[in-house]
Amino acid sequence: MISGIAAKLILIFLFIDIMVGDSQYFSNKTIVSILEERFTNQRTEYELLGHNFYQHKSEMIFQVEVLVNLKNINDAILFSFESINTLTNVSENDFTHAILILHFENDLAPIIAKADLSCSKKYLLKSKENEYQWRKHCLSIQTQ
Repeated sequence: MISGIAAKLILIFLFIDIMVGDSQYFSNKTIVSILEERFTNQRTEYELLGHNFYQHKSEMIFQVEVLVNLKNINDAILFSFESINTLTNVSENDFTHAILILHFENDLAPIIAKADLSCSKKYLLKSKENEYQWRKHCLSIQTQ
């Protein structure tokens, strides 16, 4: 496992690479370390419960499970999908879809949010769409 300092440095270089447009590609192990670091950051209010990478038919899925407070759900959705999109952009895997499972502190039924990554990147990485357009065209949300 990568140390916290190494993960922070990778995260800094990752964002610089994205800004410059000369991204490196990282293994699943490194992607997971960066994901964990992103969610354990002092400014983050959301607890990462788990992650999973898997293939379903022709889709390569990046799944994240997060514990959130109901009052912060919109921010948690945005933060989580921004994290996923940033990481899939520099992953050696060609992820096509993201799934976010939101668990709540008060034992409400989880919410499942799904997004097509190519659509999401227009908003989350390239800022070509606004948040409303992203939610309307890229995101689907369902309860169990």
